Amino acid sequence: LRRQRQMCIRDRSYIRLRNVTLAYDFTKSAIKTLKINGLRLYVTSQNLFTWTKYLGYDPETSSEGDGLTKGGDYAGYPAARSLIVGLNLTF
Repeated sequence: LRRQRQMCIRDRSYIRLRNVTLAYDFTKSAIKTLKINGLRLYVTSQNLFTWTKYLGYDPETSSEGDGLTKGGDYAGYPAARSLIVGLNLTF
């Protein structure tokens, strides 16, 4: 007898905080001693957090098939998380 592979359908519902940027523009009076016209400090993050009950790596990825026919993520890579800190100067 041929043993058939058991399909398991999992709930992949999720909420993802994908792109967030926080920035602060310094006032002209605060930066006049630095002899610059503008100063902005910022922090940007991508894929900061994902709220899900899904037990795999990432509810959005699948490394085999179209993601609907296989019923699992099959060790697909999760979305990369990044954090960028920057400074904009205007002279």
